[in-house]
Amino acid sequence: NNIDQQRIPINFHKIGTPDDQEIHNLLTSRPNNVELSNNLEEISQLCYWMAAEKLSIRAWVDRIQSIEQINLTNANRAGWFQAVRDPEQSAAKKLEKLIGLNEIKRHLREMHAWLDVTRRRHENGGINKPPTLHMVFSGSPGTGKTTIAQLVGELYHEIGLLPTGHLIEVKASDLIANHVGGTLQHTSQWIDEAAGGVLFLDEAYMLTEEGRGSFGREALDTILTRMEDQTTPWVFIAAGYPEKMTRFLKSNPGLSRRIPEANRL
Repeated sequence: NNIDQQRIPINFHKIGTPDDQEIHNLLTSRPNNVELSNNLEEISQLCYWMAAEKLSIRAWVDRIQSIEQINLTNANRAGWFQAVRDPEQSAAKKLEKLIGLNEIKRHLREMHAWLDVTRRRHENGGINKPPTLHMVFSGSPGTGKTTIAQLVGELYHEIGLLPTGHLIEVKASDLIANHVGGTLQHTSQWIDEAAGGVLFLDEAYMLTEEGRGSFGREALDTILTRMEDQTTPWVFIAAGYPEKMTRFLKSNPGLSRRIPEANRL
């Protein structure tokens, strides 16, 4: 009782998940005597990807027990990563193999070139302001919007813009709740799931149609607010029919400010 009356403050400190160096120490210790690849470049890449997944050391030890050798191929087969990883073929190569989509390809090549320039400028003491990553895809069903959204996540991860590059796909109905406060919670949870990767909202114009009322606007306002929060970088991609996406962009001035013309593809 005396201790309660004194109200001694107790401070808690959250211990973060391991970084790539700690992951490297784990792998080189070879838990459970699992064989480790002797390709140093491959192990370095593997450590970077593992650290980006934000899992505990305990979780990684459990996963390592399920493979015969620690390497990129086995890690991919075991489903260790949220984004698709293909050591034999980069996201850029996969994108170039797709037929058409010249505007998308040009935009992503320009983004890659921009990053190279800003990196060199940063090394020379210049300002390295991050680019605007959020995008709008306009197109009919079957034109590859989801496929490209996934490749955007992978490519931005490969060039260092996103920690994980995974894709979270949602519809307007996933974000909206029919009670006060529910939409904010649902939308925020989906954005949290997409942190480090891509949140792909198909038929995004559904949020601004009359039937959605204030709940649709609440979901969109939440997205716009979180776009400014880049504590953990993420990309919002809104997609849908061309005519309806034009109306969607005009429905809220914040969309035009946060998604520049160059990012509407």
